Amino acid sequence: MKQPFQIIKAANNGKTDADLLKWVGFTAYLVSSLKVNEDGSYDFDSAKPVVIGKNGATEIFTDEKGYACSIAIPYGTYIVRETTTPHNYTPVDDFIVQITENHPSTPQVWRVMLDKEFKAKLKIIKQDDETKKAVLQKNTEFKIFNMDTEKYVEQVTTYPTTVKHKSYFTDEQGYLILPQNLKIGHYRIEEVNAPYGYTLNENYYEVNVDSNTAYQMDGTSGDVIIEIAYENNPVKGELNIVKQGEVLNGFKDDFTYQKEKLEGAFFEVYAAEDIYTADFQKDDQGNRILEYASGALVGTVTTDKDGKAQIADLPLGTYKVVEKTAPECFVLNEEAQTVTFSYKDQKTPVIEQTAAFENDRQKVEVSVVKQDAENETVVAGAEFGLYAKEDILAHGEVAVKADTLLGKAVSNEDGKAVFELDLPFGSYYIKELAAPAGYVSSFETLEVTAKYQGQDVKVVKLESIFKNQPTKVTFKKSDIELSGATLTVLDKDGNVVDTWKSVKGEEHLIERLTAGETYTLREESAGPRMAQYETGKRNPKEKMLNKIAEVLEADPRNIAIPIGYKEEDMIYSLLVLEDYFPEMKLERNSKTGDVAINFHNKKLNDFLFAWGVIRGKRAKGLISDEEYLNWKYQIKV
Repeated sequence: MKQPFQIIKAANNGKTDADLLKWVGFTAYLVSSLKVNEDGSYDFDSAKPVVIGKNGATEIFTDEKGYACSIAIPYGTYIVRETTTPHNYTPVDDFIVQITENHPSTPQVWRVMLDKEFKAKLKIIKQDDETKKAVLQKNTEFKIFNMDTEKYVEQVTTYPTTVKHKSYFTDEQGYLILPQNLKIGHYRIEEVNAPYGYTLNENYYEVNVDSNTAYQMDGTSGDVIIEIAYENNPVKGELNIVKQGEVLNGFKDDFTYQKEKLEGAFFEVYAAEDIYTADFQKDDQGNRILEYASGALVGTVTTDKDGKAQIADLPLGTYKVVEKTAPECFVLNEEAQTVTFSYKDQKTPVIEQTAAFENDRQKVEVSVVKQDAENETVVAGAEFGLYAKEDILAHGEVAVKADTLLGKAVSNEDGKAVFELDLPFGSYYIKELAAPAGYVSSFETLEVTAKYQGQDVKVVKLESIFKNQPTKVTFKKSDIELSGATLTVLDKDGNVVDTWKSVKGEEHLIERLTAGETYTLREESAGPRMAQYETGKRNPKEKMLNKIAEVLEADPRNIAIPIGYKEEDMIYSLLVLEDYFPEMKLERNSKTGDVAINFHNKKLNDFLFAWGVIRGKRAKGLISDEEYLNWKYQIKV
């Protein structure tokens, strides 16, 4: 008892005229020969298929029309399995064939077997390309383009209302699953709107819906799922730090400076707030994952020769920029700056912010304290000059030559003279230009060197001490031979400088008389010998004259009082002159009868002419008596 069975194989792809499938293979097993597994299924691996084809074949195949027919097989119950399935099709379930009649040349009725065509839903996961984790934000928008039909995929859902979908959006978990399956084909996934904090990824992803493409079976719905991870770059911040300060530019009455970029400033950058990952991922406790906790050090930078430094690839957020080390010769800028990097849009991958820092130069203050060399009390009125000890360069060129007088300063009531100059670092020296009243000029030269003293010092203060000896005039017994005379020294305004009573054999010291000033020595009560001075009977001795002349800065010969001043004395003096100047001639004025002496000596004639001019000015009131006397007693011959 034998009979063949026949099969028609077609595709279940929704077409009215179903596609017939060729080269679909079938194999049959005699049920009585199969072992049963514990779960009730048959163990086909150990079973031997029966011959159902010509030439002893155990597998038959459909032809171009999807038709296959077995040879006549013996009586029995068989399980037939689809063992060779066309690409992108799902095999039919195993089916039973029973041979109960003897029709060796007449097959059983056709069995039409429909293979389901492969189809799948797309699952698109929005992923951070740095963390490789899903971006837990909703509403990232995608479109699906069918590259075979060149049309965008539109799908319809009916719950809770009927909606035609042209775009598809991620949920809070950062992914989406298309509501319906896609047929076999070539598709392109296009991102329309990126999640917040990310740039749009226009490098579209392509996918083949094909059974050869890796897929998963959804455990709940049973759907075939093809998963695509679509990555995006988070928007980053770029911090640019600019450092500038004043640099020596030149000198004109004072040093000039101009702002330039500074190299060598060292900065630290801290998170000014908690800064989280852009993907909104959370830890096991449900807290967002931190990139940087508030106060955490993010990075360090040092400015280059252009005065610039940069930190890139910063997560969005607020940062604090702190200068830790100032450039050489500058004071630390202790004022921190905050910068915030905020998301702009999906087309802007980098948010740039600039923090500009300016540093004050470390200033230099040079001062002098004038002191009395004897008692170290401060003295006002001393004038000093500040000089460059060496060439001072600006931009590699000489701005000030060595030994140039840079500025002057006069000591105040506190004895301090401050040079009001905006000095650069360098070497200088100080000289006294004019001594204070009552003091001898100092020829001492003090050197000072201004060097950088570290970023915490705003002003380098260099203070020097100049000491001057007071002027001294002593009166000895050989100068003053009287005892009991009250003597007074008056200044030019008649103010008493000193008063004392003379003691024979003792000296009297007067200090701190101003050089160049006119003083008057007056006796309040004269003894017999003083009367001789007043009547011309006595002349001060040479030492006394020299002392007085030294104080008054006059030639002693100008202030010596001649012993004789009567006509008789003058006649004798003129007769003596003839012995020294034999070329001297007497010339009588015929009109007035006056006689003039012509020495025929250039030096004497020049003096007489100058004397005549100054006397004429005095007579006309062009100069005062005091100015005349100053000329008279200070003239050098």
